[in-house]
Amino acid sequence: MKKTVLWVITIILVMSFAGCGSRGENHDDIVNVVNILSDHVFDGDITRDAITGSLSAPTFADEAQSGLFGISFDPLTGTEISETRAFIHFSLSGTGVPIDPARIRFATIAVFVNSISPVPAGSSRIPFFIDLIDTGLFPAPIVSTDFDAPASSFRTTFFREADVGAFVEIDITTLLQDALSLGLTDFEVRFRFDRATFQEDLSTVRGLVEIDNADDAPGHQRIDFAPLLHVEFV
Repeated sequence: MKKTVLWVITIILVMSFAGCGSRGENHDDIVNVVNILSDHVFDGDITRDAITGSLSAPTFADEAQSGLFGISFDPLTGTEISETRAFIHFSLSGTGVPIDPARIRFATIAVFVNSISPVPAGSSRIPFFIDLIDTGLFPAPIVSTDFDAPASSFRTTFFREADVGAFVEIDITTLLQDALSLGLTDFEVRFRFDRATFQEDLSTVRGLVEIDNADDAPGHQRIDFAPLLHVEFV
């Protein structure tokens, strides 16, 4: 598959003064800021049937115009129907992001939540892992078996009712540092339902999250809604 470059880069030099730093850090370095759109030719999701255990072929975001992750279940019986995991891919080549992980000060991924089904009520929340995928071992594009590809590292996060129709920004600083330590030039993460937390934490629920990953259209610019990697480094 020919790789289409869909990322956009913004580099801003910000001088930090003593006592004032990037994201609350205290240092006197010049901080470089890079914003990179995900590559929705490689973004996609994979679903596993809860009854048969069979894995779907990947659905890519350039076709679906969105991304899905979480649990589908029968609202009457509570029986699980399927689990979907989303993969979001960012090319780091030519972006200015350094290969030295020690230079990374802060990094986030922001996603725009189109919907959550069912919407978590009140203070309920849906728990997820965000896994770093070693793209050296599991290169793009994703294949069905990447559903269970081992995570090189991970962090946890939650989605809530208030996130619908809004951006959710997630700190992935350590994941990006780990990717650079592995020598990766393609940064890919997987959103995976956190079953352990769901079983232990009574405030958590199941649900299916849909994020925006659509092409440009009248009234909709991809640059305004697509998954975005934000990196600050020295």
